[in-house]
Amino acid sequence: MQVSLNSAELRAVLADIGATPGSVDALLTGLDETALHAASADGRSCHDIVRELVQVSGHLGTVAHDVLGHIPGAAPARPSEPPTTAMLQEQLRFLREHIVSTVDQQGASVWSTPTPAGRQLSAYAVDVQQRDRALLIDLQHAADTARAL
Repeated sequence: MQVSLNSAELRAVLADIGATPGSVDALLTGLDETALHAASADGRSCHDIVRELVQVSGHLGTVAHDVLGHIPGAAPARPSEPPTTAMLQEQLRFLREHIVSTVDQQGASVWSTPTPAGRQLSAYAVDVQQRDRALLIDLQHAADTARAL
């Protein structure tokens, strides 16, 4: 399905995407690293879900990079040790800020650029927005489980 967004709709999608790190921070407030690794009923921990959010961001970044080329400052530092949840949160924040800033840096029109798959970049942004909503619900459940332990 092709998604064609006007500028206001695109900015709303990007605002949602950009708000995700703050929502994650709020959901995880007060949980220590042990609690963040506790599995919820579906077998995933808060840590696992935050990692999924980073992966979703990375996928959009890869697609955009393939279409638009290198964007300066797009590559966050990769830790040599397994990342803590806080490190993943920082990576998520960095990636989301970078994604959202493309409108101001390159203009809204870049989001209508077609990918080799024939979809506009904006369609991938909508995918991220929808995936975020589902993952934030899962994260709420995982955080509630961690708090109950």
